[in-house]
Amino acid sequence: MYVNVRTPRFEGVAPDDESLTDGTLNVYRGVQLVDSVEDIRANALWAFDFPVSLPDGEYTLHFSFMDKAGNTGATTSRTFTVDATRPVTTLTVNPGDLTNQAQATFEFTSNETESTFACSLNGAGFSACTSPHTVSVGDASHEFVVRAVDRAGNVANVIGTHSWRVDTVEPSTRIAAKPDVDTNAPNAEFRFESNEAPILYECSLDDAAFVECATPYLLNDLPEGAHRLVVRARDEATNVDTTPEEHVWRVDMTPPLAPEITAPALDGVVGSLTPTFQGSAEPGSQLVLFVDGVERGVAPVEPSGQWRLTLTTAISEGPHTVSALARDAALNEGPQSQASAFSVDPSINIIREVSSRGGGLSCAAGGEGHVPLMFLGWASLVLMAARRRRV
Repeated sequence: MYVNVRTPRFEGVAPDDESLTDGTLNVYRGVQLVDSVEDIRANALWAFDFPVSLPDGEYTLHFSFMDKAGNTGATTSRTFTVDATRPVTTLTVNPGDLTNQAQATFEFTSNETESTFACSLNGAGFSACTSPHTVSVGDASHEFVVRAVDRAGNVANVIGTHSWRVDTVEPSTRIAAKPDVDTNAPNAEFRFESNEAPILYECSLDDAAFVECATPYLLNDLPEGAHRLVVRARDEATNVDTTPEEHVWRVDMTPPLAPEITAPALDGVVGSLTPTFQGSAEPGSQLVLFVDGVERGVAPVEPSGQWRLTLTTAISEGPHTVSALARDAALNEGPQSQASAFSVDPSINIIREVSSRGGGLSCAAGGEGHVPLMFLGWASLVLMAARRRRV
């Protein structure tokens, strides 16, 4: 038997013996009389409080009743252990202060053998528990308390306490700043954002393994070609964004070749003051056209490599030069093509109209179907001159 007080109380019932009227209960420790209780009556309740404070340890007391005449009855012995010292509880296993696990397992011990334990979660009442002890909790801050109770019923005042926070929500990742899809810069700067703070970022460039990276994230001396950066956020609870953000771009530092102008042909004659130019250049680039050294318009180059541009403002009659350069998607500008000469002569449009009617002259120029000889001569000279200028 264990008791947790140093002056334990003993209680009992006196024998059913009429001779015990005004009897005495004698209490011995070994052969030494500890104390006596007077006025014991037969079949009556009695109580005895140990008169001095006992240190922790095992003891045996002997109880005997003596009647008024001095006759002593049978002796009853009781062995007990005094344990008035509270146990000490120690937590040996617990989750980290911040975790992404909804389940937490605790292990604990006591400095006294055969102790039992009582646990409390988040301020709830204590209930019996054993080690290891697992709890399931949600995203929030939590507190776990465990205390030992020894064989004597002493409750530990040195308890095991642990506070922690559960975060199972993965963070989000956003690329807030990034290079253009096409660029002629070998260096790139990225900036990242997340819905959580503080936060860590991990980057993977061109399918390499993820490594920790900071924002802003700088890349230098990238080779020409396509590149791909994938970034994901990792929070303090080690939750990782499973839908990372990515950006694909192309580094192009090579300027396109000079375009080719196929129309009008070299030294050709056009009849329009807003002529149409055409030719070939790097597919997907932008064609910049110059007439007499002045930029006059831009046009996209088709995937086939062909381009076509009609001036929107008129140029003067007479001789001109045309040249062009190509500007690719990365804004690399190639060299300007060699200037090609051409002339503008609207009069060839009249000759073409006459020629289109069977190669002869129309009689509609004179009355009643007759053409004046002077007009026919003028038209013939114009026609001959125009034909000489054609390419």
